Amino acid sequence: MDVVPLETAYLFLLAAAEDVSTARDGEDTTDWSAADRAIACVRLNDGVLATAAAELGKGRPVRFDNRPAMGGPAGTGVPTPEAFRENLRLVRESTRRLVALVAAMPDDAATTSLRVTLVAHDGESLVDQQITWGRLVHLWVTDHLPPCTARRTAARHP
Repeated sequence: MDVVPLETAYLFLLAAAEDVSTARDGEDTTDWSAADRAIACVRLNDGVLATAAAELGKGRPVRFDNRPAMGGPAGTGVPTPEAFRENLRLVRESTRRLVALVAAMPDDAATTSLRVTLVAHDGESLVDQQITWGRLVHLWVTDHLPPCTARRTAARHP
């Protein structure tokens, strides 16, 4: 499957997260608690999507539901720059895994139907129905990741 839109959305998200992670002492106005919660949320959601991609790649039936990942992830429990950077490292790894899984899928995988429950950061239901895998990836890129990127920027410049 074409992963250019997915890779591009993650490049923007990771760039925003890098901006947060490079705060210098004396200049640092970062809300580390918000930053840590936000990056942990990305990490948890990436895991849900990567698991669905792996199952789909094995030809298994897939049900995608990100509600548990959106239920106020605890982050690392220690809102520090170091904790944030560790979560950022984990997000980089999960992004590579997710992109590789989707890239390995044949183009016709995009037409596979699955039950999807996708909620936004504020708990608003974006989708709760049968949709195709391609539509889910599209929603991930257009409706899910941009607010994640904006939350990263907001944490750096409260």
